[in-house]
Amino acid sequence: MTYQQNRNMQQGRESGRPRFGGQSPAGNGLGPENAVITGLTSLQHLQPEDLVAIAEKAGKFFSENRIKTTQIRRIHEHVIRQVTRARTNKGESAKEIRLLKYHLAYAAGRERNMRPFSDFFSPVLDKVTGMEDLERFRQLFDAVLAYHKFYGSN
Repeated sequence: MTYQQNRNMQQGRESGRPRFGGQSPAGNGLGPENAVITGLTSLQHLQPEDLVAIAEKAGKFFSENRIKTTQIRRIHEHVIRQVTRARTNKGESAKEIRLLKYHLAYAAGRERNMRPFSDFFSPVLDKVTGMEDLERFRQLFDAVLAYHKFYGSN
């Protein structure tokens, strides 16, 4: 199922499926986007057009909710470090990206406005099982950061 098909169902445009109202259980406003990702068997199955659409929605949401670029960049440093480590070790430590969850939890505990960011990326991290998933995760993170900046973050 593509991102757009899922959005149509979420908005009640197709019958037979319940509407979710746009909010995730965590209330971060990115429920449909999280549903697309959690519905995947593997993160590498996230289509490029869906990745871009999800990243744009998330980047805009985080910008509107005043998450600072520096806050995201701190987490981004850990992502890049882990990707580099996994590439060097021929993918052996790709699953270790899940350790990023505690960095997200710390950021959310330190700055309340980071909670939606943590709630969005934690389920995404659960989908990383190998090098291809790790690369797709990095692409999603980079795209969210780019759209966050595009929509006027500080």
